[in-house]
Amino acid sequence: MRLLATLVAALSAAECVLASPVPITLSPRTPNALARRQRQHLSTPKVTADISSLGDAVNLVVGKGGGKSVNTVGNSGNFSSTSSTGDDDHSKSKGSGATAHTQYSANWSGAIVYGTDLKMVTGTLSVPLPRVPSGGSSDTFYGASAWVGFDGDSNCPDTILQVGIDFNIQNGTVSYDAWFEWYPDYAYNFVGFPLHAGDVVTLTATATNTTSGLVIIENKTTNQNVMHTFVGEEQPLCRTSAEWIVEDYSVGGGLVDMCDWGRATFTNCEAQQASGSTASLSNATVYDITDDGELMTDCSTSGSNTVTCEFTG
Repeated sequence: MRLLATLVAALSAAECVLASPVPITLSPRTPNALARRQRQHLSTPKVTADISSLGDAVNLVVGKGGGKSVNTVGNSGNFSSTSSTGDDDHSKSKGSGATAHTQYSANWSGAIVYGTDLKMVTGTLSVPLPRVPSGGSSDTFYGASAWVGFDGDSNCPDTILQVGIDFNIQNGTVSYDAWFEWYPDYAYNFVGFPLHAGDVVTLTATATNTTSGLVIIENKTTNQNVMHTFVGEEQPLCRTSAEWIVEDYSVGGGLVDMCDWGRATFTNCEAQQASGSTASLSNATVYDITDDGELMTDCSTSGSNTVTCEFTG
């Protein structure tokens, strides 16, 4: 009975360490615009409407389908929605011979799968070593995030449940953060959870219902795990999409300068529906980041459980 009571207490805690005697606490909110916890995800990715200047950088094939809504950035920096007409779906040929539908974004790169009543999304990756991009200045702060989560695309732009890691570099100093977020609330860091380049981490988000869930980060290298439980969130999830994303994240309302992370690969990717069925990556929509018409990433899916994003900027 004592063991059962201890387990129940651990699972009901807001955040805890599962394999370490050192407790993990949350960073408090702060007006410090440079703090990671002040970072807001932009929820729906900023979709780049004009990709004509990419030229031969990608192999575009006109696909079948009706017009779709895309999100563009107006002069105010906020989202505005415009509808394109005609058959405007694109697909990008991958080296494996498979074809995945591709979108172009200012801040998201990776893969999205769609389903009904999605319950769990997970993926494992090696923590990247961030570098100053070619032509960059060592004095500048560069960063990026890798995360898994639910919703947040144009089908459900008002909410997102996600868990991930940041990797940053400035003045030769590399830093990492582990965090979670139920948008539109801010993201919060786990404090005292160390990360290092090459650590193998598994990110898992579970939606127990539309307003409650659980996120876990497992550091397989250090055998230390952290978790956070959400209960009764005000903004309900749609649970219609699951994501594996490398993001140019936002601090203080603007995107940070993106670091060169080399190649980030999510393995053992799985998106499970409440029925127990699994959404297949073979039907994923792949996102790549563009900046003023320049392709900054090259993302692809491989087999049924791998997503790879390479920095090309």
